[in-house]
Amino acid sequence: MAFVTLLTQSSYTAATLVLNHTLRLSGSRFRLYVMVSSSLPAQDRAILRRAGIRMLEVKDLRPPLSKWHPNPADARFADTWLKLRAFDLVQFSRVVLLDADMVLRANIDELMTKPLEPGWIAACPVCACNPEKRPHYPPDWKPANCPYTPLNHPEAATAAMPITPNSPAPYRLLNSGNVVLTPRREDAERIQSLIATSDMVSKFQFPDQDLLSHLFKSKWQPLPYVYNGIKPSRIHHAHMWRDEEVKVVHYVLPDKPWHRREWGNNPYATLYQWWWDAYDMVRDEMLLKNPTFAAQDLAYLEHHMSPRA
Repeated sequence: MAFVTLLTQSSYTAATLVLNHTLRLSGSRFRLYVMVSSSLPAQDRAILRRAGIRMLEVKDLRPPLSKWHPNPADARFADTWLKLRAFDLVQFSRVVLLDADMVLRANIDELMTKPLEPGWIAACPVCACNPEKRPHYPPDWKPANCPYTPLNHPEAATAAMPITPNSPAPYRLLNSGNVVLTPRREDAERIQSLIATSDMVSKFQFPDQDLLSHLFKSKWQPLPYVYNGIKPSRIHHAHMWRDEEVKVVHYVLPDKPWHRREWGNNPYATLYQWWWDAYDMVRDEMLLKNPTFAAQDLAYLEHHMSPRA
């Protein structure tokens, strides 16, 4: 059993270290493995090794250019197809696939033993509010159709909205920031075949996420929001959100906490400070354990944390 994340570019290496640190801080019994692609530079790999993080080399996985290309507003999704390589990791009986732009606030080892039917996955539903009014998002993404709108505290911490035949379409969509899965070759082959041959991929705005929602339609269990607390929910779903109950914070959307240290009156400043608190612990640990390399490693990390890098 393993926690797994994907790292393909230097701008997310610091985030990966923070994810690993908060996983260890939670007292987890399970290790984080990092899937890496050929695009990841040697310096980043060396930093991961010095942090004691094990890497899993994965082959490229993406549709032909004739079938799919990312929306310019979401170019950061270009590599997320590779997250689906987690289904190839049959050496593990259970994988909890996490995005690197996450911070654990509590132990989530219970996901390793969550009962799943063969061929099923578990994940949190999407938030369909589209609070930033991003014009390229689906037109039915509005608060009235969001699976979190009807939820309230305290029930929201332990149960997601059920999916019924009358549910709005977004209820059937999952957020792939935290996916609980049992790797199986048959699922990996289905995924690879769909990516290579299906015309449907041209319609996928959120690559891995839309594919999983399609391929596991009626075969995914909704998890409570606490396992994938996306940052807008703290504001737009305050009726259900409680800081002390959220187990995993997910820094969705283009602005990431590591883009700058001070956020002033930004509505997400408190959440961003949680990331920086964890990063400062990572930094202190590097200076203590690897003084020979720490200065150059930190300079490298912090250069690539800037959105201008």
